Amino acid sequence: MNKHEIREFANRDWERLSALDRIYWAKEYKRNGSAVIQKASQALWQHMKSIRPEWPDAQERRRDLDNHIALKKLLDQAADGLSPR
Repeated sequence: MNKHEIREFANRDWERLSALDRIYWAKEYKRNGSAVIQKASQALWQHMKSIRPEWPDAQERRRDLDNHIALKKLLDQAADGLSPR
């Protein structure tokens, strides 16, 4: 890559690309179900393990668990808010 190509890459419309990515995966999920998402997730996992065999380390695992716990709390709050009184 040359400087111009690197600059073009860095200056991409990342918000638009992120939105297009979400649209793509929503369509894939609707068309093919959760198996396609699981397959992509597994491919990403295997790629990371191939370039960083120690991944995830203890700190990354802890951060991941903390994020899952926070998400669970939010889901519980949402469920409480939606349940009949």
